[in-house]
Amino acid sequence: MICPQCGAENPDNAQFCTLCAAKLEPLLPESAPGERRRVSAGEWRGEDLLVTRPSKAVQKKMVAFRVKLTVASILVAAVVAWLVLSLTVWANPSPSKVSSKLIEALNDRSRADFASLFREEERASAESMYEGLIRELGAAGAYRDVKFRVVKPDNYTAYAHLESGSVTLGDGTVVNIQSSDNLVVYLESHGGKWYARTLQTRLLP
Repeated sequence: MICPQCGAENPDNAQFCTLCAAKLEPLLPESAPGERRRVSAGEWRGEDLLVTRPSKAVQKKMVAFRVKLTVASILVAAVVAWLVLSLTVWANPSPSKVSSKLIEALNDRSRADFASLFREEERASAESMYEGLIRELGAAGAYRDVKFRVVKPDNYTAYAHLESGSVTLGDGTVVNIQSSDNLVVYLESHGGKWYARTLQTRLLP
């Protein structure tokens, strides 16, 4: 055994160098050809590591699994996007939807629903508008089959024109709604949500 410190020759079973007294590492026993020697804990021998390649059947299964995982990820992303879009639309009705809800509130005789479609600071005047409209409509008055045409001059204002349908007044008179009647709901967008405004809104001929 050669001392790594001073290069002196030492017996194979020596633990210390006979010349410089440096500690000697014992030699690892050689393995016979074709024999796999047991590797002790903490010992690293690269030649004792075996790297095996998966069989073709296993490789096919792995590829199929990756494809399924990719498809599943795409489907999940699509569902999440649809939910986000749906919730956004439901939470922020369009000008046409808000206008339709105004008509529904009048037909249902719901002051609270009518006023809720206006901003907080305008709800008192909205309730006054509601009372005036209900007086005109009477007990049996109602709107029927109202269609709107929405015009948006910009991203923050909209006019929902009543284009067709009919309204029954308190005296029983049925009035067919025409675009020339200039019936309209004026709306403004605040915080991404549309609100009706009493200003410029006209719902009866």
